[in-house]
Amino acid sequence: MSSKAARLRAVRLDNIKNRKLSWSDLEALITAPVISGKALYRGEGHRPNTLTWLLTLNNAGLSMDLAQRVIPIKLARPQFEAEWEKEIRRLIREGHPTLLGEILATLRSDGVKVQPRTRWAAWEQGVLSKTGRVEECQALILERQGEMDVDQEEAEAVADYMAGRLRYHGHDPETERIRIRGPVVCDWLKEVTGERISQVTYKRRLEALHLKTLEPYKNNGFKGYVWTGSKAGPHTPIRDLRFSDLEKAPDPEWMTLDEAYC
Repeated sequence: MSSKAARLRAVRLDNIKNRKLSWSDLEALITAPVISGKALYRGEGHRPNTLTWLLTLNNAGLSMDLAQRVIPIKLARPQFEAEWEKEIRRLIREGHPTLLGEILATLRSDGVKVQPRTRWAAWEQGVLSKTGRVEECQALILERQGEMDVDQEEAEAVADYMAGRLRYHGHDPETERIRIRGPVVCDWLKEVTGERISQVTYKRRLEALHLKTLEPYKNNGFKGYVWTGSKAGPHTPIRDLRFSDLEKAPDPEWMTLDEAYC
């Protein structure tokens, strides 16, 4: 909020080590139109969010919200050269007016009409549309965002695990709709994530995963979830999760508390 910092154009978070970067304050800052905070000796201060946010990290793992807010740029590992930084600085210093002119001319050129596919529709129309490779760039950005989205990977792992448990109990997770009590779902979630999840907090944990196949279900004293297979229709009858007449012998690795909730 100082007068000196107000002239700066970028914020850099360098060499992030998190296996999964999930930071709600940063997510809010990136998309906020105005940044407010304490200005020394003045009190409340604010500035328009015209900053470019730069995050550098290896093998990026981000939360879903953060992955959707970034435009991933991958850099190949450079070949070590003793004069590399010196030459780069010389190139920028000598070619500064030309580089800025090229950028300005590109941004002022007529772009094509863009169908937005990211959270940055204005950027896609104002910048990406001038590249001449809009659809290719959009597809690559979405692909890389998906690769960085650890929440999506975790959701897929949880869904695959639950489908396996349903098969173990003699169900077809692709074609059936299956009613599962809350404690069973909580127990499965703890097993697949390896986390200590209580009966109080597991619902919020499931909501954060955004599982398409699992939705809350309450009816006549039943509290739990309904699993809907990808090939099941809205009129497919709901069946209760069964623990008897198993199709195969119990697997010691999967002997949990399932039967206790029957």
